Amino acid sequence: MKALLIVVFATLLSACATSAPEVSPSVTLNMTAAKATPGFVEMMDPGTKQTLFVAQKPAIGADEVESLKDGFSQDGMPVLYLKLKSSAVKRFKEMTNEQIGKPLAMLVNGRLVTAPVLRGAISNGMMVISGSWSAGEVRRIAHPQPNAQ
Repeated sequence: MKALLIVVFATLLSACATSAPEVSPSVTLNMTAAKATPGFVEMMDPGTKQTLFVAQKPAIGADEVESLKDGFSQDGMPVLYLKLKSSAVKRFKEMTNEQIGKPLAMLVNGRLVTAPVLRGAISNGMMVISGSWSAGEVRRIAHPQPNAQ
């Protein structure tokens, strides 16, 4: 009887501890333009507060992103780790090589999160994205809650 009560209690405890299922964010990488251009929509970069014109059609679609994770850089700053699927790596390298010096917009669930300026071609399909984010903001970007905007 005592063993049965322990099993029932453990089952109830684990049921109570279960949280809502994690939602995978829809991440896209979109080209930008310096001025209003057909096929581009005006958005504000939340980090720089500058207006950007972001391509409506992603250069890298959500189905080409393998993972988006939150973490910390070697110097302890909150960062996002983005990894592309192998099928997108070569195309992304060519695209980033052509876009050096221009911002690349990262949209999460359709919202512009950041638009870092490309400093060089990204050949391995992995990006470490830093910004003026708190650890909580990075966590919310990488792990959005259902119905969160």
